[in-house]
Amino acid sequence: MKQILLLSFLVFSCQIYAFDCKKDKICNKIFNLMNIKDKNDAEMYTSLFKKYSLKYGIDPKISIAIAKQESNLNHKTHRKTNVIIYESKCYAKSDDDIKCIETAKIVNATTDVGYFQIHVNTIKNYELDPLRLKNDIEYMFDSHFRILKDKILVCKGKRNPWSCYHSFSPKPRKIYEQLALRHF
Repeated sequence: MKQILLLSFLVFSCQIYAFDCKKDKICNKIFNLMNIKDKNDAEMYTSLFKKYSLKYGIDPKISIAIAKQESNLNHKTHRKTNVIIYESKCYAKSDDDIKCIETAKIVNATTDVGYFQIHVNTIKNYELDPLRLKNDIEYMFDSHFRILKDKILVCKGKRNPWSCYHSFSPKPRKIYEQLALRHF
């Protein structure tokens, strides 16, 4: 009898505390925006958005809208562009004669990484680890929220200061606001 009561209690308590993605506004938004089939993924992302929004004091819906706009909520998104790499190779023919050959090659390189499309210059300025951004989702979320918090502080007093995540210039920022707010 005690076992039946204990089992009944456990089943009932699990039902009370079970996470319902459809009832959680953030999870439901992620689930619908990501167009995923697995609620567990939506719950994991919900947890990350909530954790880092709380840590940095930012509305999670802002970051969800940014991620949707930047990468369509696909962490494997990497924006690429062609870049020119210049190289000079010098060698000494003799003590007095140094010969240098300059070459240039065009290569396709990644410029923006992950859900939040963190740009290579931002990676450099914040001294972020590009491999961790690519492979460690917690690191990616923490980095994004840290950068976003900084951009919001810089643009404090402006309309939708979060849009400085994309640009400090008014015209591109306004276009970005309109695009991102579709997902808000």
